[in-house]
Order: sequence, then C-alpha cells, then structure tokens
Amino acid sequence: MAKKGQTFQTYTEELKREVVRLKLEEGWSYRQLRERFGIKSDAHIEFYNTDRFQEKFNGLSPIEYREKAAA
Repeated sequence: MAKKGQTFQTYTEELKREVVRLKLEEGWSYRQLRERFGIKSDAHIEFYNTDRFQEKFNGLSPIEYREKAAA
C-alpha cells in the first residue's frame, strides 16, 4: 500500500509498447531493457507484459494477445 507522500514512476504508452516489442521480437533481456529505458526494476516490466490483463485484448495479457494474434 502506498504511503502518504510516496511518488511513483510512470511510463508513457509508447515506451511500454517499445519494451514489449523489444522483449518479444528482439529477445532483449530485462537487464538490457532496464538499462536502455531507465526502468528501476524487473517487476515493472514483468507486470506490464504478463500480469496486466486488458479488456480490449479480451481478458488477455499483452504477451498472450500477441502470441494468439501471431498464430
């Protein structure tokens, strides 16, 4: 739970899409992505790619949606 006065790092939609693309299509490691984009932890990347289910993707995560679309 957030504490009073705590700040959060936010990322643009463009940056998030580029990170997903580089991870899936180019095979970049989490370390490479963190260093290139200044992301503080793997948890941010992991959550965005695998755990964040989207209604617009019919309840799939971004990775699941891309895998299904590619098949």
